[in-house]
Amino acid sequence: MFIWLRLAHGEPMEISRAALAEGVAVVPGQVFYHDQNTMEPALRLNFSYAQPDVLRQALYRLRKVLW
Repeated sequence: MFIWLRLAHGEPMEISRAALAEGVAVVPGQVFYHDQNTMEPALRLNFSYAQPDVLRQALYRLRKVLW
């Protein structure tokens, strides 16, 4: 249902906002940590409701945000 995407760089909240501006909703990983001092930069990606062609387009848009 979900993919946990560890980020090599960038701030997850900023990346999630930029992704949303591209039409892709992702969840910053920090919302899943009770102690944000020990968190790793990550995003949670949900794929359970999307069709393959929608997922491909979402990944293309997310890639633009990440690179």
